[in-house]
Amino acid sequence: MKQTLLQGGVHGIVLLDKPVGITSFVAAARVKSYFRAKKAGHTGSLDPLASGLLPICLGEATKFARFMLHANKSYRVVALLGVVTTTGDAEGTVLSHNTAAHTIDCLKIEQVLSQFRGNIEQLPPHYSAVKHKGKPLYRLARQGIKTERKIRHVSILNLNLLHYSYPYLCLDVTCTKGTYIRSLVEDIGKQLGVGAFVMALRRTSIGNSSLNESITLQALKHLPDQFLKNAYLRPVDEAIVSWPIVWLDDDQSVRIQQGQIISVVEPSLDPLLRLDTWVRLATRDNKQLLGIAQIGHFNAIKPRCLLTATLPVTVL
Repeated sequence: MKQTLLQGGVHGIVLLDKPVGITSFVAAARVKSYFRAKKAGHTGSLDPLASGLLPICLGEATKFARFMLHANKSYRVVALLGVVTTTGDAEGTVLSHNTAAHTIDCLKIEQVLSQFRGNIEQLPPHYSAVKHKGKPLYRLARQGIKTERKIRHVSILNLNLLHYSYPYLCLDVTCTKGTYIRSLVEDIGKQLGVGAFVMALRRTSIGNSSLNESITLQALKHLPDQFLKNAYLRPVDEAIVSWPIVWLDDDQSVRIQQGQIISVVEPSLDPLLRLDTWVRLATRDNKQLLGIAQIGHFNAIKPRCLLTATLPVTVL
């Protein structure tokens, strides 16, 4: 299942356990240097104060990084009750203290948590990367400029109370794309009537990828040789491995690689595939991953992103 050095480059996904204290950009740059890769990018940014699972895409895997952004994510979060900060986390300036926070019990917390399970509305934090007229909100906030924020519709798939010992509240959260944990914690604090902010945040999964499968920067740096590093490279198509595969013959493969739209008949194409469904393209003979496409009318295969390196397709 691993991806190795191919065509003079490194291609695959590294499941990194990002440490606290660095940005996701810095983490990706370090992984890139350790693998001596030509390209690198991360999927789903983590703030410097957050740690945990951060998939780093190398080489051709960067072409599929955007699809991992759509996956559900899970977090372990520690919140501090009774305090509100400017940023919603421990980096911000304290705005208020509420001495009544010590009266909150587990029963009250469970009652409030039930209000946040399922589909909810959120306002992104002022200190976030969401843009307003082309500028990130956090830059405007640092200048003292408060802008109107658009409501987001997100889903909280799982929200469990793991532990509570005043003033610390530990939660397990699984949510959809675009959810801000800081906003969730602040809103829970408001409903409790005492305020709250994020003390610590650790991402535990993205889609089917788990923190248990990850490696730290420190461990990666001290692996003795490139071959051992390659053992931590996962397939370039891991983020889209659930997509169906359309198998192509030699002539179809050539035409696809030239960017042409082709028509495929059964049994290569599942008749149940809907219009605009995303699929992976692979050669029937040598099981080479060619790229990705969408289904058009009359079984048309429309190539959307093609690979330049020779890489195997992942078959479940």
